[in-house]
Amino acid sequence: MKLILPLCEINYEELPEKLPVSQNTDLSALFDFIREWFNSKDYILVKTSGSTGTPKKLQLKKKYLKNSASATYKYFEPWNSKPLLMALPARYIAGKMMVVRALEYGLPLIWIEPDSNPLPRLKVPVQFAALVPNQVSAGLQLLHAQKIEKLIIGGAPVTPELERKLQTVSTRCYATYGMTETATHIALRPLNGPERTNAFTFLKGISGSRNHKNELTIHAPHLGHQNLQTHDIVALNQNEFIWRGRSNFTINSGGLKIQPEELEKKLEGKIPFAFYFWSEPDPVLGEKPVLVLECEASPARKKEILKLLSANLPDKKLRPKNIYFTPRFSYSNNKKLLRKQTFKTCHTLKEQ
Repeated sequence: MKLILPLCEINYEELPEKLPVSQNTDLSALFDFIREWFNSKDYILVKTSGSTGTPKKLQLKKKYLKNSASATYKYFEPWNSKPLLMALPARYIAGKMMVVRALEYGLPLIWIEPDSNPLPRLKVPVQFAALVPNQVSAGLQLLHAQKIEKLIIGGAPVTPELERKLQTVSTRCYATYGMTETATHIALRPLNGPERTNAFTFLKGISGSRNHKNELTIHAPHLGHQNLQTHDIVALNQNEFIWRGRSNFTINSGGLKIQPEELEKKLEGKIPFAFYFWSEPDPVLGEKPVLVLECEASPARKKEILKLLSANLPDKKLRPKNIYFTPRFSYSNNKKLLRKQTFKTCHTLKEQ
């Protein structure tokens, strides 16, 4: 079995000794991880994305990464001899796990530089890949060309618009739920085909419960977690759950709990710019919802958005009390929206 790189191929039996020196930052990160995987320590060091707070460095035991890879293998059986595709940064757990899966499954791994549109450089069919939503959106035509058999999509929520477009591709697509602490996904949601559903299903050996805030607690002993508390609000039914949003994004506006992610779903495809909901202090309500737009500010544009909000959010209590503009959203290195950091760069229009 081989690691297939742009300029060479390396047999797994020759790793890590035969790894070349690379000036490419992403390729160098891949080589560093492979060396770390083969060293004598029983753990790896990994950094969280920082999308919901300050990035942290964690130690993950290699046996837990192997257990995670095994659960994915069993879920997607049967497998064939086609390669796996790695087009995510090896600095983060999603990219690292593609390497682990290839080594554990004994299947070839094709590496493509992880940018926003890697699929045009994929020259041969692959049976399995992991991508983030913006990479999928950019490469939809290649999914129509049957270049990928099975695709997991994570790192950020799959928008309703992208999910709608995936209904016409032959690739079997799945949304993932997981985090660095669980060595990527612990639940999957089919996005197209006859199995399509709005609920995530836990992988074998994993279960969940909820606390008094309806936040998910993960029970995954084989991944090193008896009770891993999350901030994800879910509707839970045995081994399935529907993700509602994050409790640390919840806006408490005069006692009314507003979930930004649910409002964003309602407005998906209606507002012609990238957007998200956030909160700001209010002397009466405590907090109030605001809308953040990725576009240039203008009175005409604000008027247009207010009209769209009025038409699509009939409950006035849910409508944003202010609109903020910024020319560019902030994202983490693995393409997760940094809401708090972005809001610091925003400005609003003064009333005329």
